[in-house]
Amino acid sequence: MIKRIIRYTIISSFSILLVNYFLHFADSDMLLATLIKAAALLSLFEIFIKPILKFLLLPINILTLGLFRFFLNIPAFFLIVKILPQFKINDIYTSPITLLNYSIPKSTYQGLAAIIFTAVAYSLVFYLLKSILIKK
Repeated sequence: MIKRIIRYTIISSFSILLVNYFLHFADSDMLLATLIKAAALLSLFEIFIKPILKFLLLPINILTLGLFRFFLNIPAFFLIVKILPQFKINDIYTSPITLLNYSIPKSTYQGLAAIIFTAVAYSLVFYLLKSILIKK
């Protein structure tokens, strides 16, 4: 169990760093101790609370064909922002994207929308790193 918590904490910290590198949601002067505390809280959420949420929200997960699991980290990020005053999620600004004659305009995510956007991006990166690094 301790080994699993340490493994998930390391993967969570790398996931937070990668998401922060691309989205710039946190200040660059975020200390390593704050990062490790946030990653430890996320790993505890992943191990203990998320299975309960998955069971309770199973009908929604079935209706969305499993895509709802990416949104399960939103309560964790919201609680971490409230618990750790050093861990702040800033506004997220995206640049416009044009691909195959379709364009997505620039966007600004503030407050709860920034937390949701960050949590979904974190979930994608976390599951990708977890599937690469942890073999069952």
